[in-house]
Amino acid sequence: MSKPDFLCIGMQKGGTTWLYNVLKNHPQLGLLPAKELVYFNSYGIEEHKQWPLYHRRRQAIQGLAHELNTGKNLDHNEDFFNRLRWYSKFSSTKVSKEWYENLFDIAPDDAVKGDFTPDYIMLPCDIIREIKNNYPNVKAIFSARSPIDRTWSHVKMIVRNEGHDLADESKIQGIIQREDVKRRGFFSEDMKNWANVFDDNFFFYKFEYIKTSPLSLLQEISKLLKIEYKEVFFDGYDSPTYAGQDGQLPSKIKEVLEETYEQEMSFYNSLPTSGLGSFFNEN
Repeated sequence: MSKPDFLCIGMQKGGTTWLYNVLKNHPQLGLLPAKELVYFNSYGIEEHKQWPLYHRRRQAIQGLAHELNTGKNLDHNEDFFNRLRWYSKFSSTKVSKEWYENLFDIAPDDAVKGDFTPDYIMLPCDIIREIKNNYPNVKAIFSARSPIDRTWSHVKMIVRNEGHDLADESKIQGIIQREDVKRRGFFSEDMKNWANVFDDNFFFYKFEYIKTSPLSLLQEISKLLKIEYKEVFFDGYDSPTYAGQDGQLPSKIKEVLEETYEQEMSFYNSLPTSGLGSFFNEN
């Protein structure tokens, strides 16, 4: 059985999908067919016990649908059938440490393997320590974003998915008070929890770094993961992150978010563009 070499965690709508897509073609990396394994959520967070299975199955269906719609001569493509078997295992109702580690076996033995699950950000300290004890060499990459910008991006996604009108401010007021939306903006303690356990095996970056200097960010991540840095390995690095539907943040909603996340925004603004876990011990 294989093991993860790194975890990509962080704030939902914080750019982890961009990073997954940019890294997946690197010749030294072995990223899995689905992005989010959501394994540790299954037992580490009580209120998360139900949804990880269906989240994995949605990813499996979407991944297979894409391959079936775009692939050619799949009946002669042994890699496709390897992935088909992998998706079946990935969608199992029974998960365990053995199940989790077996998922990484699809990657070459010498590849650097990663699990991109942003919601690991909310894991309690005892589970974070358990991860580090089980996988002493694993690294954590943490994507942070302004809580206000993150929330507005999340709201736009919900509005699109649920068929609401983005101009309906009363509906928006209700959405920003939903626990799953509101909780994801309070990230400072989560970030410190991961940094304290992982120390300099913990690397964080701010969402803006993707837009201002994506290659510099990828160079830092390459150093952390001990993989070769060449621009040619990072196809699509200059493609914009998905912004969702257009829509200006209404001033009244912005005022509510500024009040809600005042302390979190202060913490976010105090962070450098990127850094290691030791940053928190030095400040």
